[in-house]
Amino acid sequence: MLPLLIAAGLAIGGVVIVANWDSIANWLKDFVPKLRAVWNSVRKNVPHGARMFGDIIVEGAERLSRIMHKLYYKENGQWIEETTTRKVSEDEVPASIRNKINRKEADITEEIEKELKLEV
Repeated sequence: MLPLLIAAGLAIGGVVIVANWDSIANWLKDFVPKLRAVWNSVRKNVPHGARMFGDIIVEGAERLSRIMHKLYYKENGQWIEETTTRKVSEDEVPASIRNKINRKEADITEEIEKELKLEV
């Protein structure tokens, strides 16, 4: 009886998560930068052992929020949903984008649209 109740609870929880995925993703997207800012402000006052665990938690939250990123664009009359993210080395990023980002935070959407001939 207990395994059946556990399975039913997991199934109901899964349905709730799937039904509210966009709001969960938006919440995490807002929460992770706040978590990082708070952690950076208190990190220096935390003992070394606990500091390592805090760093792991913040890094895990950032990875989770990166996984949930979705990009929509139109290519050849068809809509594309892109949901993957990968880290690339600096030499794989075009020099014009590297220069803009190294100077300050920048919105490079227009340049990428023109380069790839896409509509974002």
